[in-house]
Amino acid sequence: MGVFTLASVACSVAPNLWLLVVFRLIQAAGAAGLMPTSLGLLLAAVPAEKRMPYVRIWSAVAGEKAEKSHVQRDLRYHHRRRQRQDAATFWAGALGRTLADGADETAAAVEADPNVPGSRIGFRQVPEDKKVKNRMHFDLVTSDFDVEVGRLTDLGASRLHEVDAHIRHATFADPEGNEFDLIAG
Repeated sequence: MGVFTLASVACSVAPNLWLLVVFRLIQAAGAAGLMPTSLGLLLAAVPAEKRMPYVRIWSAVAGEKAEKSHVQRDLRYHHRRRQRQDAATFWAGALGRTLADGADETAAAVEADPNVPGSRIGFRQVPEDKKVKNRMHFDLVTSDFDVEVGRLTDLGASRLHEVDAHIRHATFADPEGNEFDLIAG
């Protein structure tokens, strides 16, 4: 926090453009340390058995802040699946997008949202089944939670559990059993 604050002050008194750029870079480095620090404080404050809903809320809020930042991102998320076209069809429906042309036996993709650079999602075929819980998953945020629950289950998702702790959210599994969260927002 100190690095970010000092760099912010330095930005306000920078005598020229080059020093402003240098101070902004230092400010960015200080800001980058704030996210893991805030998660660390959360983990320290909440008992292990009660952490999961709070960590999900933290990640949803952190993701929303990143989404609203002015930094342009170009990230392609490749999700390894056994049934690549079935998975791509489910996620295209869940995200309100279309399947990309050119799917074959080994790969399929969901088209990018034109308003979000780099949001194309690729699916690659792998021979093994899922053996453990996802280490990374999607969080879908909706303004109409109950309607979205019905829509996702109609697409083939299974509701695993629901939590109503400050922010209502439910954990689902897609048709292959990969978890994702639906968050009321």
